[in-house]
Amino acid sequence: IDAKENEIHRAQQQIERVSSIHAEELDRLRLQLEQVIAERKRMESEIQESEYKRQSARIATHRQLLETERNFHEEGKTLRENQHKLMQKLVQVEREIGEQEANQMRELFQLEKEGATRALEIEDKYHEEKEELKAQIVQVRRVLSRVEYWSVT
Repeated sequence: IDAKENEIHRAQQQIERVSSIHAEELDRLRLQLEQVIAERKRMESEIQESEYKRQSARIATHRQLLETERNFHEEGKTLRENQHKLMQKLVQVEREIGEQEANQMRELFQLEKEGATRALEIEDKYHEEKEELKAQIVQVRRVLSRVEYWSVT
């Protein structure tokens, strides 16, 4: 009976350690989620770095889940439930990042469109002014040729 009680005690300690590790991992992932939201307007390379960190966290969580399931069936059930919540949060973050990327792409497209429109406007104005100057040059030449003609005669 003492051996069984010791075994139960060790199992409870292991469950507490795994629960503590899982809680720390969950807190770390929540902090990471806040950081990802705060970094929403950063460049695409920063978003990729954030995705790499989330992928690493997801792999670590998955490995921890597999190890826990081998050792503790009941604790495995609890961890799967917690993992589901965590995955929902990760999906939410991925959606937000997708929205950020889409917004950045829309902004970039709008800026490119505005730039192209402005370039066309400038080019059109240049051509108009060029044509006006050509017309003025022709008029000035005509006036000068008349003046020369009258001054020669």
